[in-house]
Amino acid sequence: MSELAKALQAHLGTQKVTINETALALHSKDESYHTPSQPEVVAYPTCTEDVQAIIQIAKSFFRALSIHLASAQVRRPCDSV
Repeated sequence: MSELAKALQAHLGTQKVTINETALALHSKDESYHTPSQPEVVAYPTCTEDVQAIIQIAKSFFRALSIHLASAQVRRPCDSV
């Protein structure tokens, strides 16, 4: 497991972060014309604070983010989940 994945799991918990090959493959492409690229890790934020943490952790590891939105309902504090 990468240090990035460990850092994300330490902050978000193991239920919101995966390095499962199937999940990585599913997030490697979309409907665009861009060449597929498999991510190192997939995180599933459930609140605004999760998103902020993911951005800060990715930034500290000098990693780019690829954002896939299934819903725009992430705009809520973590304590309301």
